[in-house]
Amino acid sequence: MHLLAKQFTFYDNLRDRSISHHLFGHFEENLEILREEIQSKGIVSKNLKDAREYTNTIGQIEIAMLFKKIGFDIELEPRIPRSKKKSDIKIVMGEFAAYIEVRTLHDREGTVVCKTESTIISTINNHPIPTIKDIIIEKTQQLSEHHPGIIAFHLDKIPRTLHIEAAFYEVSKECPIISGMLLYRHYNNHE
Repeated sequence: MHLLAKQFTFYDNLRDRSISHHLFGHFEENLEILREEIQSKGIVSKNLKDAREYTNTIGQIEIAMLFKKIGFDIELEPRIPRSKKKSDIKIVMGEFAAYIEVRTLHDREGTVVCKTESTIISTINNHPIPTIKDIIIEKTQQLSEHHPGIIAFHLDKIPRTLHIEAAFYEVSKECPIISGMLLYRHYNNHE
């Protein structure tokens, strides 16, 4: 089921309604502010409708929104000059331009240690560092060799990031094409 459709299946309690309303309100704001950028790229609109692609696409839109709010001009799915490759996002401010590759990382469920009627306590299972390194290396293939490149991780319910930072540090020594890493987490509250 598409994540947006799931919002209508939440149990009718205060917590679920607040998350559901936040998600819809935030999604609507993203679509309004990035209307021109999304409309100019049919693949982005198509992926928003696809249940399998939605989470990754909304991660791309979240990162684009962040840079647009900072004051950058945004282009989604830009072609990289002197290349057949495309990147997820191009940001431009004056003479500065950079290409961004976005990947959504989802929380991995841990082993349940204790479960009661109202609480579940489990271990935290981080993505293994070699897996994160492989993702970073895969994403570098879409970056420009002639412009700054950023790997952005849209973190979906991932509480800790040291394993991601460690993997990035190891790969960055081998891949000078990466200019930086951005870890982005969206909260379903008012902060």
